[in-house]
Amino acid sequence: MVKLFQWEIRSMGEQDPYTVHTEKDDVLAAVTQFVEQYPTVSVYSVRKSAEIIQYKEAI
Repeated sequence: MVKLFQWEIRSMGEQDPYTVHTEKDDVLAAVTQFVEQYPTVSVYSVRKSAEIIQYKEAI
């Protein structure tokens, strides 16, 4: 089983939110990952939008 967390990050000037996935339920990890990917975009708000559980199929 793999658990992922989906975060929506908004900047001041953008209409659509950016989506970031993390393995930890940690807003700081999400923002850190976002800043590493988009260093020139400022963060206005962060919202956890989903908790995703993926099961591996046993064969």
